[in-house]
Amino acid sequence: PNCYTYSGVMNALARSCSALRAVSPSGISSEKGVIYDPAKEAQDMLGSMIETYERYKARVGEPETWNNILYHGANHTQNMTSMELEEDLSNSNNANPHWVDPRIDELTFPPNTVNYNPVLNAWSRASRYDSQSALRAEEILLERMEKPQSEGGDAVEPDALSYSLVIHAWLRGCRGFNGSNGATIGKSSSKGAPHIRFTDHDRILRAMKIVDRMEAWARAKHQL
Repeated sequence: PNCYTYSGVMNALARSCSALRAVSPSGISSEKGVIYDPAKEAQDMLGSMIETYERYKARVGEPETWNNILYHGANHTQNMTSMELEEDLSNSNNANPHWVDPRIDELTFPPNTVNYNPVLNAWSRASRYDSQSALRAEEILLERMEKPQSEGGDAVEPDALSYSLVIHAWLRGCRGFNGSNGATIGKSSSKGAPHIRFTDHDRILRAMKIVDRMEAWARAKHQL
């Protein structure tokens, strides 16, 4: 599998969020009483990708010492025939003494923006029924994608779609609620913290803050 294989599964999970949560805001209970949460499953899949990539890197070494033609050479291989690609892969592996075939529990490529965005998409769609989903999407964007790796972030950068999905996450949750700010609606299933029921005004303000960050990101990219 490559990063697009995982992205396809994650996006399928994202598309299922709306239908499942329309039946039950807290998810779907299986026969064993386990709550099925497709957005969390998408995020767990991303976590598993990171773990299996780190496992391969720990065994083989830093990416600078080896080459995965299917990931790093995407532009080079996209117009090649299957026979040409097979020959190129064979030559690359034979020419690079650092190449090590991955084990079944390893990935040779790190998750990138293509894999993070479907998780944002899943939380964005889930925000129609879960007041905390937009917060989770925002946290991934700000704490893992925007924040430099040296400061505890992940080794991946957001793009315009990343910001748009978080903006949608806040706005999709607008349901005509204009009650008191900070009202709670029970307990969170993950950490036991109370759910905060944001007013529509709260959500619009949070979305506008992400718009401002997106503009700053775009200006910085333009300067580069």
